[in-house]
Amino acid sequence: MSRHVLVRVALTVVLLAALLPILYLVSLSVRPPDDVLNSSLWPREWTTANFTSVFHTIELGTMLQNSWISAVGAALLAVAIATPAAYFTARRVAGERLLTALLAAVVDHDRAGVQFQDDWDALGQRLSASGSVRFDNVAIAADDVLGVVGEEPYSTLVTPGVQLGFANLYLGIAEGALARARELTLARRGAWLLSSVEHYSRDPFVQRVFGELLARAAAAEALTDRWNTEYDRVIARGAEVTAEDRARVEIGIAKAKIVTTETALEVAHRVFEVTGSSSARSEVGLDLFWRNIRTHSLHDPVDYKKLEVGANYLTGDVQPITLYT
Repeated sequence: MSRHVLVRVALTVVLLAALLPILYLVSLSVRPPDDVLNSSLWPREWTTANFTSVFHTIELGTMLQNSWISAVGAALLAVAIATPAAYFTARRVAGERLLTALLAAVVDHDRAGVQFQDDWDALGQRLSASGSVRFDNVAIAADDVLGVVGEEPYSTLVTPGVQLGFANLYLGIAEGALARARELTLARRGAWLLSSVEHYSRDPFVQRVFGELLARAAAAEALTDRWNTEYDRVIARGAEVTAEDRARVEIGIAKAKIVTTETALEVAHRVFEVTGSSSARSEVGLDLFWRNIRTHSLHDPVDYKKLEVGANYLTGDVQPITLYT
């Protein structure tokens, strides 16, 4: 027997078991008084007299009237209580429903109830203020509230702004890695034994790697600076910012985020090619740049930034407003 058949049989049994008490009550209603104590499911004699005699035996009309009065009164009371709540729920503040609005607030880090868990243990960004924070009955005053977080274009520019901050951070990591690699290269002694030059700084292969990485970093810097300027220009318009403005900035910053992420990862990785094995010692600290960019760039997947840019280019689609877009 198949599983479906077994399920149907089981459901039929359960249904019959649930209907049995109801059928028994119905059978009681069509029995004469002397047949009520009969344990059989079916009455010995059928009668409909019970449905008329009940109006004479008890004050059924009065009971029905009282039930109607109670039901109507309860309904009116429920409406009276629910109306203010419904009004409060439907009321909008800055375009958002009050009870469903997300409010942005800023509180002092040492306010009672704010507990830093000190559980950050990553390979990079070790001096950051990352990690879990527990909020235990933290008091929020009216002055702490910045406002309602909604989909009004100007207020949602904060997310592209954060992403732009990340792009600048990654650019800084790339530039810092190049600067440190230059110091280490100039401080090295001699040159590779198969080279025809006297110092590593004059080795054409070393120069080629620096040239390639510097060009990539310069391109990333140009793109990032372009959107630094454009972001400032757009945000200065305040409430006049449109959804189209917001989408354009979002896509432009996503491009910068993609380029700076991949540039910083490549630079922080490849500088070891020109600084030699001695630069891999822990005391040198050249790994700091790779550890930091590798850790922070995992904040949100760069592939979704590529998807965001590509979808907009092909179809004009704009990703929904989130904490990352």
